[in-house]
Amino acid sequence: MSFRSKVIREIEHKGLSIREAALKFNVPSHSTVQKWFVAYQEKGSFGLREKPKGRPRNMDKGKPPRSRSSVTSGVPSK
Repeated sequence: MSFRSKVIREIEHKGLSIREAALKFNVPSHSTVQKWFVAYQEKGSFGLREKPKGRPRNMDKGKPPRSRSSVTSGVPSK
């Protein structure tokens, strides 16, 4: 069981408020717990999974590499 699941379980089964659960589990911001709770209500346990952060690793996949000449060819010269 994940940490987020434990927090949500305490809210549902023991009747803790969002703020009480944040304090009990030492989560710095109650808004974080609120986001977890809303995600759980909307998507179930799948909503509590951690999502990857940042840019996907294969953003350029399928695009041919740009050569230096194609980058500078569109720039007007003075």
